[in-house]
Parts: sequence; structure tokens; C-alpha cells
Amino acid sequence: MNQFGGNWTEMKIEMIVDYANAYLTIMNKYPQFEIIYFDGFAGSGDISTESKSADIESIKGAAVRILELNKPKSFDIYYFAWLIRLENFLGISRDNILKSFYKKQVYQSLFDNEQITLQVKETNSINKIHNLYKERLCTVIKYVSDAFVLRNSKNAVMYHFMMATNNPAALKIANDIVKPKFKI
Repeated sequence: MNQFGGNWTEMKIEMIVDYANAYLTIMNKYPQFEIIYFDGFAGSGDISTESKSADIESIKGAAVRILELNKPKSFDIYYFAWLIRLENFLGISRDNILKSFYKKQVYQSLFDNEQITLQVKETNSINKIHNLYKERLCTVIKYVSDAFVLRNSKNAVMYHFMMATNNPAALKIANDIVKPKFKI
């Protein structure tokens, strides 16, 4: 069981399930197509979250909720990836991440004529990560939805939630689901 989460986790799961239900309803009219579900950040399926009363609650994760969908139909193939597999899938190496999100700063040492080089995180790196992943997703999938920025109880950005499709109608559905909850 994953030991993290909060109300943002439940909001993310509800958006995923809402989108999947709408998508499966539409795709039920096209039995000739194979329908694939891809989750690049799949967890264990069960999540422990802290409630407002500071009690620990267990909720079903997105993977379990998606696997339970069977009306009007279910997905044909499920692909649940861990982060390292997603990095490989998207073709983003750790070196590219360092180059994209860190800059080198050179300082003069107090001793001799030595210089010290430090890697410092760029400002606005969370949005840069979002833009990079969206750009990479667009190289393999035609449309990527607006992002829903999921934040924790301290209002820190946890991640950007995006949905991807090759169908423009599905993109509209994804954006319609995200926009009522859209916060940047």
C-alpha cells in the first residue's frame, strides 16, 4: 500500500475515472478498435491518505479503479509503468533532465585561485517539467489535454495531471473534465 496522498490524490483519481468512463462510452461504438490504457505513474493500487481528522484512510488507487471499469466495456490492454520505465518510454535521460532543470554556477574559492562549480535548480522548474513531458507526449500522441495542477495541503505543486489521446473529441472531453478543477 502506498503511504501518501491527500485530497489531491482523490481528485486525480476521480478525474481519471470520469475521463475513462466517457472515453469507454464513446469507444463502445467502435468495437474494431483496440483500446489501451497507459498509466505512467501507476502505484500499488491502494493508497493510505490522511483525513481531516488526522486518521489514516485507505482508498482505491487509480489502477484498481480503472481495472474495475467494465461498463459499457473495459480497456483491451493495460500498461502500468513505473517512473524509470516512463523515462525510457519518453526518451528523457537523467543527463537531459540535469541540463534542462539545473544550471552551473561558478564561484571563486576563498583559497588560492580555485573555482567551485555548483549545480543550482532553475527557477520555475515545475512548469519546465510540465512543458517537457507535454512536448514529449506530443511526439507519440497527437493531443494532450490542459494540465490540472495537483497541490498538497501546503499548496506545493505535486504534479501536473494530463490526459493524452489521438482523437480530438476525446481531447475536448478531457479538457471539459479538467477545466472545472483547473488551477495554476
